[in-house]
Amino acid sequence: MASSTPPARGPYAKTAQRRREILQTAVEVFAEYGYHGSSLREIAARVGLSDTGLTHHFGGKRALLSAIIQERDDEDQAAFDSAHLTGVTELVRQNAQRPGLVQLFALLSAEATVAKHPAHDFFTERYERLREQVSGYLSGAQREGHIRADRDPDQAAVVLLALLDGLQVQWLYDRDVDMVAAFDAFYETWLAPPSGLTDQPSDMPPEDTERPV
Repeated sequence: MASSTPPARGPYAKTAQRRREILQTAVEVFAEYGYHGSSLREIAARVGLSDTGLTHHFGGKRALLSAIIQERDDEDQAAFDSAHLTGVTELVRQNAQRPGLVQLFALLSAEATVAKHPAHDFFTERYERLREQVSGYLSGAQREGHIRADRDPDQAAVVLLALLDGLQVQWLYDRDVDMVAAFDAFYETWLAPPSGLTDQPSDMPPEDTERPV
């Protein structure tokens, strides 16, 4: 029984590597031509596979698109979950290292506003989920005194997501746009408490902040 395990690892690793290559190539093709303008034949040709060979790894173009956007979404979600708002800067910096994926998401998010687009439901749910999550992070940051108490978390979440999407579009046109610096400036001027001060958590009376020395 044990002797049959090692041989299985080689083919599995090779298959995983091939899937990774297909995904990376599909990102390039989708980013160049959009979803509807792309073809499995073009993707297959770039990775040296037949159409049948490509569909062996991914059932079709829609499945391939789903794998790409789900993988990117999982990576972004992990950044939020691990560091909350402090992870946003790192996420912005990370996006600057993957222009093809950023370009694809910018293109898809516009294409998918059409209800019949295969990614429409994904982006609808994604924005709803992100607004809720970011609002929750902002509420927590307000209680800890890291965010201005006079900002409405729900509204601030919409503004923050719009900022991130807009920065990416500008950066795609001009790589001299510093997304990290722009986000940091936004935080300091619009979200951070006044310089040298922290906002009073809304659920804590002022006298509780006084500590004897």
